[in-house]
Amino acid sequence: MNPRNRSRKQLGLSLVIVLATGVMGFTLTRQAHSTSTGKESLKSATVTISATGRKLVGIETAPVLREGFSETLHLTGQVVYPLENTVKISPRLAGRVQAVSVRVGDPVRAGQTLALLDSVDAVAAQNTARQNANKLRLAQETFNRTERLYRLGTSEVSTALANLDQAKARTAFTKETLARIRQQAGIGGFTQKPVEDAKNALVTAKSTLAQAQSDAALAARDHNRKVKLIEIGIASRSDLEASENVLDKAKTQVEAAGETVALAQAALNREQKAFQSNLYADGQVRSAESDHRQAQLQQEAAERSVKLAQIAIRRDLQQAKSDLLAAQSETENSRRTLEMLGRPGKEGQVKIIAPLSGIVTERNVSAGQVVDQSQMTPWQMFTIVNVSSVFVEADIYEKDIALVAPGAPVTVTVTAFPGQKFVGTVYRISPALDSKTRAIKLRARIENPTGSLKDGMYAEVTVGEAKKREALSIPLTAVQHEGDSDFVYVEEMAGKYVRRTVTIGDTRGEKVIVLGGLKPHEKVVSRGGLFVSEQGKE
Repeated sequence: MNPRNRSRKQLGLSLVIVLATGVMGFTLTRQAHSTSTGKESLKSATVTISATGRKLVGIETAPVLREGFSETLHLTGQVVYPLENTVKISPRLAGRVQAVSVRVGDPVRAGQTLALLDSVDAVAAQNTARQNANKLRLAQETFNRTERLYRLGTSEVSTALANLDQAKARTAFTKETLARIRQQAGIGGFTQKPVEDAKNALVTAKSTLAQAQSDAALAARDHNRKVKLIEIGIASRSDLEASENVLDKAKTQVEAAGETVALAQAALNREQKAFQSNLYADGQVRSAESDHRQAQLQQEAAERSVKLAQIAIRRDLQQAKSDLLAAQSETENSRRTLEMLGRPGKEGQVKIIAPLSGIVTERNVSAGQVVDQSQMTPWQMFTIVNVSSVFVEADIYEKDIALVAPGAPVTVTVTAFPGQKFVGTVYRISPALDSKTRAIKLRARIENPTGSLKDGMYAEVTVGEAKKREALSIPLTAVQHEGDSDFVYVEEMAGKYVRRTVTIGDTRGEKVIVLGGLKPHEKVVSRGGLFVSEQGKE
């Protein structure tokens, strides 16, 4: 019901109540407070009604609530066939139409034959395919024969292959040896003996030094004894000189033995350092690596010899393989050509096939007609559209953009089918506003299983529950009208009501959205408001 009609009904009811209260003599007290302008004085009046009056009239209040409301937009749009579901069929080659099996409006299935075409080009393609198939057969036979000769080889090839086998065996042996030596090096198998030899040499040198020192001590005692004997006249000068010679020789031997000990100690230190740094192990590994590398080089040389021996026959094999690949490529091209032409039948008969299921919306060909695809604009024989779903496009104005989002439910009606609703969802929203209309384009995908919606039809579009937004709401009965403005009575305290101008929005059932003038949780007169308004005018 229109809010203004409700107000008139409430006014009649309130007048009856006023007469009743006059007869009963109930007391009504009113206080009016004027605003700064005379025109607004009534709009800011405060009305006070006693408890008896409120009860008799049946005045009720309702709170101002903040609620979430589903927004529904009503738009005008147009049905558009999706481009991705539309296909225009052109002939793939020139020919004469033998028969056409569909008409405009006919439903077709993917793979269904639409027309038959007789084409000399198709005959030529078939002949080329047969020739290429024969070339492929001959090329395959030549390749097989040449490959057998390549595998068997000549005497030079056989000798080179034998040498190669030996080189491979040598490489495998040195590889195993290298692995074994590396393993032994890892556990110190090549470093113990040199250290032991150095230790033995040091022991021997020390033993020699000790013996030389003992001999020198003995020679010194003998020399001292000879000196004493000479002093007492028992020994001769020659005996003394002989003892001196023996003593000098003994000292020389001590010095030599000492140097030998020093050298042996240095050698031991050197061997111990070598032991710690794995020099011997590394040497063994390097030697094994050298042997393995030499074997690899010999194998590579043998492989080169095999390649040189096989080069002549390989050239023939490569040529045969090249010819085979070329024949395979030509045969594949012929197969693809025939596939593209729809696998022409006997004597070049070509089937024009529907690439998708849908409805024939255009037919520009008849039996006996000659068609040609060599023109700048190829002949459009048929147009097929899959109409199981269509697009509906509509403009959304700037103020409503925030209320719509992709995926929102959409309901469409058209004049051609009154009472029938077509459902779908918002598919896409244009990213930019039209500078002239200040609107953006909405595109909805609508299910069209019966094909009722046609391209270009005008449609009424309802976008519902696109987004929810919070807003203040009050009962519809609380709103009163005066001229171009709307107002309500707000309860300040029990029995005291203040008139306040409000801005209202859309109606939601028994409620109306408040855009301005009220705050959440304030109370407004929801019943008996016209009576309060009449009292405010006295």
